[in-house]
Amino acid sequence: MPVPDELVADDRRLLLFSLQDSSTRELAADLRRNNWDVVLADDPVQLGYLMAKDKPSALLMMDLNYADVAARIMKEVSKDRSAPPKMALLQGNQREIHDGWDSFQWPEQRQLLLDYLAQDGSESH
Repeated sequence: MPVPDELVADDRRLLLFSLQDSSTRELAADLRRNNWDVVLADDPVQLGYLMAKDKPSALLMMDLNYADVAARIMKEVSKDRSAPPKMALLQGNQREIHDGWDSFQWPEQRQLLLDYLAQDGSESH
């Protein structure tokens, strides 16, 4: 359940784009335990709408087909932010490189992902 905007502290809105399955729900639960306001999206049109509406501080994607388009949208909607949003691809054994994205092997690098999201903008990954 999304957290009301007035209760979200320190810009902790995160979009998670993936088919909704048990591993996605597990990840969303982990992120919520780490004080992220997680919004799940499984449709590319819905993802674009939510990025424009919410201007999230982080975007995680398990479906790489839309990574380049999502990166362009995030860049556009994040122009006014003091720090760039965190964008990470969650991949299995086949790791693809996409410009502007950090990449994590999921679920093996679960803790590394949580640490990355906990970093403030002054640290680099």
